[in-house]
Amino acid sequence: MIEDGITEQVALKFRRLKLDVLEISETRWTGEGEEKLDTGDLLLYSGKTDNLHHQGKWLMMTPRARKCLMDWKPI
Repeated sequence: MIEDGITEQVALKFRRLKLDVLEISETRWTGEGEEKLDTGDLLLYSGKTDNLHHQGKWLMMTPRARKCLMDWKPI
C-alpha cells in the first residue's frame, strides 16, 4: 500500500522542519489505515476504495501529537 521511498522522503522533511502534524491532500492512495513509521511517527491515510487512485489524504503526526488524538475515523 505505501510506496517505498516517498513516505520516507516526506517523513525526513517532516522531521527536518520540526513539524508535529502534517496533512497532505490528493495522495491517490486507495483504502484506509495507519502505519507506524521507523521514525516513530504515525501515518494515517484514507482514500477511495474504487482502485481509481484519485483523491486521498495523509495525516502524519509525531508521538507527542498522537497523544492529543482522541479518535480517528476515515471517511
